[in-house]
Amino acid sequence: MKPMNSTIRIGIADDHQLFVKSVSLLLHAIGGFEVVLEAANGHALMDALAKSNQPPDIILLDVNMPLMNGIETAAALIKTYPLIKVVALSMNTDDISLIGMIRNGCCAYLMKDISPAELQKALQEVHSKGYYNSENMQHNMHKLMTQNTQDLFSEKELQFIKLACSDDTYREIA
Repeated sequence: MKPMNSTIRIGIADDHQLFVKSVSLLLHAIGGFEVVLEAANGHALMDALAKSNQPPDIILLDVNMPLMNGIETAAALIKTYPLIKVVALSMNTDDISLIGMIRNGCCAYLMKDISPAELQKALQEVHSKGYYNSENMQHNMHKLMTQNTQDLFSEKELQFIKLACSDDTYREIA
């Protein structure tokens, strides 16, 4: 692991160019970070990494991107580049995105509306500790763990699941 006073190398994958450039400029202004790679989607990111001599320490990864979304990209990154830490940076607040990104190796799940100070803290903690748990992520994970499974399905879906587990054929169920 690099010493804490060294520059943290960052990659950013997001299909919104203005956002990528803004985050890049912000990290440069904060200091201690160097954006070494920018990509508009998962395919472009994987291609750029394959050509890179020095991969980033951390990749900020959007969830919703064309061609190869964040969940698919996170899975490919962890498999191909296990030393790179992946941080999800998204506007998605849904449980499926959060679970998908964490299951596929993300070290943190950040909302795009976080403050610059929290982004800095998150990147530094991911670099030093290997993970960062934002209050938002802790709240969502707690909600998921305490949520009644009955809340996940409608009454009709639960009825179908029960019938599908019976000995009845689908024709009989219909």
